[in-house]
Amino acid sequence: MLMRLVIAFGILVSITGVAVTAPPPTKAKEDPAVPATKEKIVEKLIGKWEVLKADNPAMNGATLHFEKGGKYIYEVEGVKAEGTFEIEDGKLITRIGSASDTDNFKKLNNEELEIINLDKQYTLLKRKKD
Repeated sequence: MLMRLVIAFGILVSITGVAVTAPPPTKAKEDPAVPATKEKIVEKLIGKWEVLKADNPAMNGATLHFEKGGKYIYEVEGVKAEGTFEIEDGKLITRIGSASDTDNFKKLNNEELEIINLDKQYTLLKRKKD
């Protein structure tokens, strides 16, 4: 009896071309909130960003400018300070003189940048149009 069912199923599959199969494995989706590679993070980061909201009052109203080659400019109330930036282990590290800051990305796209530093201070920035 079992043999007849197996043969019948084999004939049915060969005639119709239909067989029961498992669906293909799904690929893990990349988190759209933050690019996956250092190169893509830098690509999205390059440009001028205006601070819209910051837990650190000194950041409110500031403009951050990230340039190719790792140059970083912080400007607030007409005063500019130049330094460097780098991406290390998916984190943004900025340096001006002997001071440095490390931030985790919460969101980074063509329009918005959200970061949280190691002291849990949140900053929301919007890309500035030139």
